[in-house]
Amino acid sequence: MNVTAESDTEVHEWGIFVKDYNCTVTAASAGTPILIYVHKPVIYFHNFQNNTKSEVEVSSITNASTEPYSGLLLDDHQQNNYPIADITTNKISWNFTLVNDLIKQNETLYPYLFYEGKITDNVNITATITDDNILSFGKDLQVINNTKNVTYHIKNNEEYTLSNAFLIYGKYSYMGSNRYGVKNKRECINLGNIAPGEENTITDSTTGKIVNSTEMENILLNAMINRGLTQNESQELIDYWYSWWFNPTNNGIFSRLVYMIPESEYNKLLPISITPQPNIIKRVGIYTITDLPIIHEEYIIDISNLTIMTDLEEEYYLDLNLSVDKTLYNQEENISISLKVTNPTDKNIILNFSSSKYYDFKVLNNENEIVYYWSYQRSFDEELTYKIISANETVEYFTDTWNQKDNNGTLLPAGNYTIVASIPTKNEVFSNGVDIQLERKQIEKIQETPGFEILFIIAAVVLTIFLKKRRFN
Repeated sequence: MNVTAESDTEVHEWGIFVKDYNCTVTAASAGTPILIYVHKPVIYFHNFQNNTKSEVEVSSITNASTEPYSGLLLDDHQQNNYPIADITTNKISWNFTLVNDLIKQNETLYPYLFYEGKITDNVNITATITDDNILSFGKDLQVINNTKNVTYHIKNNEEYTLSNAFLIYGKYSYMGSNRYGVKNKRECINLGNIAPGEENTITDSTTGKIVNSTEMENILLNAMINRGLTQNESQELIDYWYSWWFNPTNNGIFSRLVYMIPESEYNKLLPISITPQPNIIKRVGIYTITDLPIIHEEYIIDISNLTIMTDLEEEYYLDLNLSVDKTLYNQEENISISLKVTNPTDKNIILNFSSSKYYDFKVLNNENEIVYYWSYQRSFDEELTYKIISANETVEYFTDTWNQKDNNGTLLPAGNYTIVASIPTKNEVFSNGVDIQLERKQIEKIQETPGFEILFIIAAVVLTIFLKKRRFN
């Protein structure tokens, strides 16, 4: 049906193309992916005469639907409360009448057309995030601090410019801080326009590149208005996608690369035909690429929570070697204690602690009774801490002294004792036991008695008399 374009008539469409970095399927959505609420439309009509019969067809789309993902609500509209579409293998189409720029079907008026689906598209973007604040535990990533810089790298291998590009990187915990006490952090990097073949490397300390979400919102809002959308249409898109861009999770690590594509590229991805042909068609497409690769510290084994030190059918463990400076002590000598920890495996091992206490030791007597505990009545900071023992590394874990007193401050009697050290993770790890012997000091004293003192005096008197007689003779 060939109809001359109507004067001043316009059709506006915005669409978000969502793609996982390593996935080959792109979701062409007016709504966010599964588990995210869907709220807004995609196609608006302007300045059409009342009772205009119209037909719209969008092709090159599979799994097309006019229903929100998982039957979720879209604003105040219930599922299926959208214009009815004819859906085939790779296209979706609508027939309707325009009344005051509203869509009329079966005596029901709708404000817009809504559709979702999938397309196949090879996105030629290289992007990575290098974050040495992150450790990996198998497939699990943990944020251990936020003191080191993060580096963002992106290269545009497309034949078109990526416009108004932003990279959003967030590290969230539902408690406001994670198990290591690291507070939530989110960064928004303004990449600007990235020309074909251009490559950018930015750190989170780069002046002028880090912006807040409001600044990003304003930049995108103005860019969409400049591309032909109305203020309200642009704001609806921002309001709808804001949470999914900036707060998609309350527990975990997320990343978003957001950029606008040329309208010509939008038309290639989703060809559209509209009858009667409007005078102006404005289509604004925004790509959102999720789950960018994060380069971080190498693979870490967390043995703190393993009841049996095995993981992935391999054995991961630590050797704890306790030693003292000697084994025989006089009873009031200080005893020097040292613990060396060896990681004999080929993986880094992390030890997690619920407080600042990262070691302990105890002393047992011959009856295997604990007579001294180093941590007894000591106070420790209630904070999540950790230590990492690198692969094939031996470290001096702690050195300390013990004064041979029990936890009541009483000097222990002579005898044989055993010292054992431990690492107080969730499942405590113990060292070897070291045997020591405590002896009494041998102090000889002359027993002084009154009789001895008298004999000493008599002997002195006799000697004096003898010497006087000898002098007079």
